[in-house]
Amino acid sequence: MGNTPNPIPNIVLTIAGFDPTGGAGIIADTKTIREFHAYPVGLVTSLTSQNSRGFYKAISTPTNLLKHQLKSIIQDFTINAIKIGMISEISTLNFIIDALSHELKGVPTVIDPIISPTKANKEMSMPMIDIYCQKLMPLATIITPNINEAQIFTGKTISSVKSLKEAASILLATGTKSVFITGGDHFLSLNNDTLTDIFLEKNNLKVYRHKTINTTNTHGTGCMLSSAIAANLAKNYDNETSVKLARDYILKQIKLSSRIQLTNNNGKPNEYGPLGLLTLNKSKS
Repeated sequence: MGNTPNPIPNIVLTIAGFDPTGGAGIIADTKTIREFHAYPVGLVTSLTSQNSRGFYKAISTPTNLLKHQLKSIIQDFTINAIKIGMISEISTLNFIIDALSHELKGVPTVIDPIISPTKANKEMSMPMIDIYCQKLMPLATIITPNINEAQIFTGKTISSVKSLKEAASILLATGTKSVFITGGDHFLSLNNDTLTDIFLEKNNLKVYRHKTINTTNTHGTGCMLSSAIAANLAKNYDNETSVKLARDYILKQIKLSSRIQLTNNNGKPNEYGPLGLLTLNKSKS
């Protein structure tokens, strides 16, 4: 009797930039996807120079190379879910829209609409934002903007939970199946030490609140969140469950990172999976 092959793992395609520190981008994505027992494959949209202190430079991958990367991947794998992160050029955006409409049509897709990495202070051009809203978001299963990104895509100032819900409704109207807006530190001055996230899909609204965590180790949390959601979708969880499981995971990792300092500056929550637990256990002995 021959050996029985292992079941084929769920395959998650991440389309994102490369962060040399591993705190964000495609390295953070692959680590997170593995944490959810899925297999990551990736398209690198840009090579960047960044760290927890700032974002310095980016060079976009030529679309012809992206096409070859995608062809190589789909020849070997059946993609179960997709996560889309940093898109720095309109040509890259159009390539992704075309791929989601053809080779990757129908695959559950999570879009982390990164207007800029946290420290870059650079925004997309208005034509790019228009294409994003009109052509990319309608292809999404879930979009995961933070509040700053939600404000730019909707043109609406978000200063309360009510306006947060209104912004989510505007984004849902683009055609995406669901929206998850993360509050980050935006409501600190409004709600003391409570942060607010909101999930919205047709006929389903969920408001999540949690206490702030005393840490600066938050580099790459948006990448981790969207990758975790994609890994859950690959396992056939519904949208709301995929978001909840991913959110719980991120909060756990941030809490763990508050007790460890890996870098000389703001750290990376995703570094503190098994490595972090091992470090903590050693420190107790």
